[in-house]
Amino acid sequence: MKVRTAVRKLCRDCQIVRRKGRVRVICKSNPRHKQRQGMHTVANESAPALTARAHVVGPASIEASSPMGVQTRFSSTAAALRVLML
Repeated sequence: MKVRTAVRKLCRDCQIVRRKGRVRVICKSNPRHKQRQGMHTVANESAPALTARAHVVGPASIEASSPMGVQTRFSSTAAALRVLML
């Protein structure tokens, strides 16, 4: 499925349909004509990533070094990510 800001019919068999607030193009003769109107999302931008400053020590603890070189040990991943995001 192609995600576009403006959808259009590509052949005479294409049908424009509105479903769940989105405009879609469906085509019975050529499935490659399938389109959806809207913005695409990138999965990697929404999830916070661990940086090179953090490394896993054990199954439930993480060591993180701050920019000033201070070593800190956390018991939860969420606490470590909060510090790294600062």
